[in-house]
Amino acid sequence: MKLIKPEAFLDELKAAGVEFYAGVPDSLLKEFLVLLQAEVAPELHHITVSEGAAVAMAGGYHLATGKIPLVYMQNSGLGNAVNPLMSLSHCQVYGLPLLLLIGHRGAPNVKDEPQHTAMGSATLAILDNLAVPYQLLGPEQNDLKAFVARAVERVKTISSPLAIVVASGTFEKADQKSEKREVEYNRTRMSVLAALLSRLKGDEPIVASTGFNGRELYEARLASGKSSRGDFLNVGAMGHALPIAAGIALGKADQSVICVDGDGALLMHLGNLITVGKSAAAVRHLLINNGAHESVGGQPTGGAELDFAAMAALAGYNYAMSAGPADDLDNVLDEFLLAPTPAFLEVRVDLGVKENLARPSSDFQGSKREFMRFLSGQ
Repeated sequence: MKLIKPEAFLDELKAAGVEFYAGVPDSLLKEFLVLLQAEVAPELHHITVSEGAAVAMAGGYHLATGKIPLVYMQNSGLGNAVNPLMSLSHCQVYGLPLLLLIGHRGAPNVKDEPQHTAMGSATLAILDNLAVPYQLLGPEQNDLKAFVARAVERVKTISSPLAIVVASGTFEKADQKSEKREVEYNRTRMSVLAALLSRLKGDEPIVASTGFNGRELYEARLASGKSSRGDFLNVGAMGHALPIAAGIALGKADQSVICVDGDGALLMHLGNLITVGKSAAAVRHLLINNGAHESVGGQPTGGAELDFAAMAALAGYNYAMSAGPADDLDNVLDEFLLAPTPAFLEVRVDLGVKENLARPSSDFQGSKREFMRFLSGQ
């Protein structure tokens, strides 16, 4: 079966008049997104902090130009997009014609990571319930020109969003390569996690955000020989690790909770900083910032240019610090673990993932029960 060339897909979109792109990266769309990053002018391609923001931005672009924009996302991001899809762009509201390009993780009868199963099986039904028509795109599509032309004409006719739902393994590798980033910090996510674990007594609960943070925390636990039963790995629900940690801390007032966060995840729901700052929850918020959506292709988040510590301080955290390449990581972590909560520490790291990274148990219900027993001291 012949895969679709990302270049051919982009050419057909351009030929149909689609020139503006916004969204949150997805691994199934990685090769197409690599091409967008290389070939589309920066003013016409925007990696947004959330899928809902991408829908709104694309809607604004249509209002200004009358043209059809494209919004890309993983199907898990539909949850973030529902509000503007229903309350802004829906045909019963403003009727904004948008193309949605959705990677279909966890599709029925397709092997995938278990956290994608629920959304994968519900994706098409959700689109039906949102009154968003869709076309399925897979490697068996042999008339790409007609497929894209039909989608664009349909979206113009209905004056409302239409989704192109992309199956796993649809795109072949793009001719363009992702830009290599220079080493700046001489630190990796794994080295930070290992240094953190070496300082803990073992009774501190940890909540880790979506992506490589959770998997590398699990790997670091294996390497240290310490139990992982006190770790809650937020394998989905991107951007929500921090309020999970705050909720645990508020329910267990005698124990601080460590949140290991990523820049892409934090940016997706940045307002959580204010919620935690106002709550006075005993959270130690460790942001490992590599400036990229590394687990889905390495696309930039915009986090490399931001002063997260200043934001945390303004949000009401009692301690807020950022560790640069000249700072001694051991000293920085020691200070962070003794600081008054809520406490925030940003550590900037280079890109890079350990090879053959271990996968934690897919028995999420069992892991939850074990974590709750840990919290109760059993």
